[in-house]
Amino acid sequence: MQATLKPIAVQDFWRSRAAIAGLFFVNGMMFALWASRIPQVQLRLALNDQALGIILLGISAGVLTALPLASGFIGRFSSRRVAMLTALLYPAMLLIVPFTQTALTLWIALFGFGMVMSTMDVAMNAQGAGLERQSGRQIMSSFHGMWSIGFLSGGFLGSRMIAWDFSLLQSILVGAVIAWIIVIPSLLALIAVDGEQDQANRSAPFSLPPRGIWMLGVVAFCSAVGEGAMADWTGVYMRDIVQAPPAQWSYGLIAYSALMSIGRFLGDWVASRLGAVNVVRAGGVLASAGLLLAIVLPTLVPVLIGFALVGIGVATVIPLAFSAAGNRAGVNPSQGIAGVATLAYSAFLAGPPLLGFVAEAITLRGAFGLVLVLMLAMIAFAGALAPLQKTAA
Repeated sequence: MQATLKPIAVQDFWRSRAAIAGLFFVNGMMFALWASRIPQVQLRLALNDQALGIILLGISAGVLTALPLASGFIGRFSSRRVAMLTALLYPAMLLIVPFTQTALTLWIALFGFGMVMSTMDVAMNAQGAGLERQSGRQIMSSFHGMWSIGFLSGGFLGSRMIAWDFSLLQSILVGAVIAWIIVIPSLLALIAVDGEQDQANRSAPFSLPPRGIWMLGVVAFCSAVGEGAMADWTGVYMRDIVQAPPAQWSYGLIAYSALMSIGRFLGDWVASRLGAVNVVRAGGVLASAGLLLAIVLPTLVPVLIGFALVGIGVATVIPLAFSAAGNRAGVNPSQGIAGVATLAYSAFLAGPPLLGFVAEAITLRGAFGLVLVLMLAMIAFAGALAPLQKTAA
């Protein structure tokens, strides 16, 4: 096993923290930039809704294919090198999309985009967890907050470029240039992470989630179902259950997203004082209370308050689960993070469609009741985040 690295100097800490934050920002920005142009891509290729849904699964397939491979790449080349490569490649993969002429070629392009996106995700989370260990500071939640800021920025940039009549290629090219301007100066500030390149991980190009992080994965799974439900179903809930006018359909998502962003930037400060277990339990209580409020009192103000409580409740759960996985005793950092990411992304991608089937059978309020059960389960399993620091070699 590698010797434990020396604590990082203060100046180097801030340089590395800014560099890793830049990766999170770019990851969110480019994904939102793509999402903002989906309607135009649908029209360009004359796709019906069913065909578009199948094509969008290309990203999901790429994400889930790459996650079990990511820790193997990191074990061979280090999270620093993998983050460098994927940060440069990520915008370039999206630049392929404007040149696709058929549904099949678009699906293949999005599959590759999803693979690079998820590999970059594991590498940058491994960098964040490594910097936490070297600095002794709780900082992972703020990195995920930067992803949220990047996502909001990408969505705003995309909408502005549509209004300015930019073509799909021009929009993605502008986004790619911004991304490269952010990441290229930062690449040398990324860190060498202790314990990544052990012999077992180098020899395993494909890794299943380590047994030591399964319960962390369960906590992340519960939270991710809640995040997916809020992202995909709040507008429908406002329309069908609250019976709000069209101008208010987005209010639920805005309330949820705003409180989630605030919660992520406050999460490190709170977790450093209360501990990850207490923060996740408190978050589960808030999210459960918010869902219960929205289910029992389905009118505008209670529902908006409820969705806001869900946002702040789940804000720090997945960042803290990633942090715990990267610091779990006896678990390779990249394998732990990739394992938690696999379970979380599976829930985020598969949860909303499954909730649709549940809503069809027992109403959307009943489907949100199922999410409430998972928030309660998250409280019960929060003890999995108890810190287990690795011992020095």
